[in-house]
Amino acid sequence: ENPLIAFSLQLSNFTLTPSDGNEIPHANLHACERDIVDICEPFIKPIETGSISIVTHSQALAGNQTYYNGTLQLPKGVWEVIGHMYFFDVNASRYDVTITSNVTVSYETM
Repeated sequence: ENPLIAFSLQLSNFTLTPSDGNEIPHANLHACERDIVDICEPFIKPIETGSISIVTHSQALAGNQTYYNGTLQLPKGVWEVIGHMYFFDVNASRYDVTITSNVTVSYETM
């Protein structure tokens, strides 16, 4: 079974403007293998070497809650996992926010 990775963000200081009916138009997880990728950030594109992903993303979700669950299938190794979401305020300013954690996968999940 794949490990569940969840993240939450408290947005009480913001008045959000929905985009396509969603206060949070985008939320997902990103992961980069630490031994290979020096800098991991939400805008890096997925990368594969042979049949192995060294940078991967979960499916993007949208909605009106500030808590999201996501799953990633990660091969054995040390990964930097980023929870990422963006939203817009009443001035139509876009905010990209992230939370990061290093995760060690000690068994094959794929």
